[in-house]
This record gives sequence, structure tokens and C-alpha cells, in this order.
Amino acid sequence: MSHDGVIHERLPDAGGSGGAGGAGGAGAVAVPLRWVIRWETQLDDAELDRIHEFLKRVFPNHPGGVQAAWAGSRPELRLLGFADGGSPDGGGPQGETAGELLAHIGIARRFIRARESGASVLVGDVGLVGVSPDRQGAGLGRRLMRQTDAVLTDLGVDFGTLTTGDSKIPFYEAVGWHVAPNRLHAIDLWNRRETFDGPFFIRPIRAPLTAWPTGDLERNAREI
Repeated sequence: MSHDGVIHERLPDAGGSGGAGGAGGAGAVAVPLRWVIRWETQLDDAELDRIHEFLKRVFPNHPGGVQAAWAGSRPELRLLGFADGGSPDGGGPQGETAGELLAHIGIARRFIRARESGASVLVGDVGLVGVSPDRQGAGLGRRLMRQTDAVLTDLGVDFGTLTTGDSKIPFYEAVGWHVAPNRLHAIDLWNRRETFDGPFFIRPIRAPLTAWPTGDLERNAREI
């Protein structure tokens, strides 16, 4: 996978069950998807507006509000899933971002610091994980997370991290993420210091789970 913002087909996209925050039905039909990576500096205003409208539909009750295509920190890059098979002459966005936007994730590389030892670990911090509300139960969430694993691997990070709510624990555990045992100190969406009290997930990428630091951790930045 290169990091030039073109169409990416790293993993076979055979569908499956489950979704971001929900499980797929037994009779769910796989939706053909085209995966695209966009670095934040590559996004033009029209693309940001389109992502913003998508995220407002996916997260209508986000505590910080979804403003201008992000909620907290701007991501470093986005993984976007578009409905494939549409005609490029059918109007609307053209080229690699043609078709309906069905899945989105933002990633930023940053260091998490262990308070006791002072050691830092490079992570790919993940946020705004969502699939179209109209396609819940079609397995898009699982497919999105499989593609995310590939992106995190190519970014060269040791672990993926994300924060979420209690209701999402079964989904993220089912796609290979682990609830971290640490207490996480961070900056909240309103730029205040906080001790995050929700589920804090980690995903081993280039390092084993046993290499994850112990004790209190510091993420000296806002979530995405």
C-alpha cells in the first residue's frame, strides 16, 4: 500500500458480518466497496464538506459535536470506503471518490507516555469510526477495521489505540482489539485535562500485546 492518496485494494474485500457498533445479520449482503486513503492536506473543501455531512449522520449525538469533518484533533489521514460500481458519468464526485461514502476512519500517529517509567510508545490513534446508518448490519464495520489494520501496519506503529463507549466493547473485541488495563490521562474535546473513564482499546500491530506499557499513561492530545 502506498501513501499517495490513490485507490487502495490491499486486502480482499469479501464482506462479512458486523459493523461499527453493531453486528451483521446472517443474511446480510456484501456491499462492493472501493477503499481510498486521503492525507489531510489532500482534502479539498468539497471533500471535507462531504465527510462532514456523513459524520453528522453517523454521530448525531457526539458529545463534542462533529465540526468541519472532525470532533477533536484533525487526523493525519483518513480511510474512506465508497460504494463501488457507480458510473463516473453519473454526476457528483468524480474519480477515486465517486460513489456514496459508506465508511470512514481517521488516524493520527502520536506517542503515548508511561508516567512511571517515562517511556513512550508510537501508536496510531484512531477516531470517528463510522459506517453509513443506512447500511447497518451489512458487515461494513468489520471490513473497515480490517482495512484499518493494513493502514496501521504501513504507518509503522507498534499499536493502534482508540477510545469509545461501553456499548462498543463487544464489537471492538470481536475485531481483535483489547481493552487496555491502564488509566489514561488525556486532553478532552474542550482542551481540558481529563482522566478518561471509558473503554480505552489497543490493537497490537508491530509489537506483541506483552510490550504494551504498564501503569498510568498520558496521551498529551485530544482525541480525533
